[in-house]
Amino acid sequence: SSSAEVAVAPPEIAVGMRLEALDRKNPTMVCVATVAAIDPSREDSLHIHFDGWGETYDYWAAPRSGDLHPTGWCAAAGRSLEVPKGCVSPDLVCSPPHPG
Repeated sequence: SSSAEVAVAPPEIAVGMRLEALDRKNPTMVCVATVAAIDPSREDSLHIHFDGWGETYDYWAAPRSGDLHPTGWCAAAGRSLEVPKGCVSPDLVCSPPHPG
């Protein structure tokens, strides 16, 4: 019943996992992102880093936030996915995950 229990990331979410995340500074954009850290002491326990961008765009989000989506969500929803800066590869192998 503590808030830490609520914040526990589901087991399918791990540091280094790729996802598609809303850019809160540019809310019309959904971008390739990586789970950079998990802090179960926070309700917004996932540290989200946008691949190819500086840490100024990072944010913390709750595991079930509507701002976070599994890879492939944009394609399924007919939305445009912003690929990492400098990346032209459709499989995104050109952008390594953010070092935790």
